[in-house]
Amino acid sequence: MDWWSELWLNEGFATWVGWLAVDHFYPEWDVWSRFVAEAVQQAFLLDSLRASHAIEVPVRNALEVDQIFDHISYMKGSSVIRMLSSHLGQETFLRGIAKYLKAHAYGNATTNDLWSALSEASGKDVTGFMDPWIRKIGFPLVTVAEEPNQITVAQKRYLASGDVKPEEDETLWWIPLGIKSGQEAKAVGERI
Repeated sequence: MDWWSELWLNEGFATWVGWLAVDHFYPEWDVWSRFVAEAVQQAFLLDSLRASHAIEVPVRNALEVDQIFDHISYMKGSSVIRMLSSHLGQETFLRGIAKYLKAHAYGNATTNDLWSALSEASGKDVTGFMDPWIRKIGFPLVTVAEEPNQITVAQKRYLASGDVKPEEDETLWWIPLGIKSGQEAKAVGERI
């Protein structure tokens, strides 16, 4: 972490690695289901408030640091890490993390350094799809409309109050989606 603005790199990863370790040693516990109930839902609860903040926020001096030690840094941070790991595939993700750690051993690193290492490992533009999750406030509410031979997917910022103003709904989040169609035995799957 280069500066307190990137606190989530420490806290989000520490939280995610804790869950990953438990899953590794006790796979029968199905901890990732519990992760959704504990980490993701806690992050959603806080991030659905108008007064929330992005995972990565500018910190001008050390006195402001206490304000970002919250569920956004820990729970939303670990949730987006889990989402990215699932999307890239755990093996590719961990290869990128190893590259990142090796390149920045005994030094400081930034979010952009992490995105670069993961982009190199995966061959994908990680910065392009992850920056809104890290640097923008909130999360999307996704709706799906089905018509014959077509589905339409839309997103808008979710607020618990339900009164999202147009200027609060300008972020376009990248969302990994999996779609299956057809009967179970002949289902066709697609990741988009």
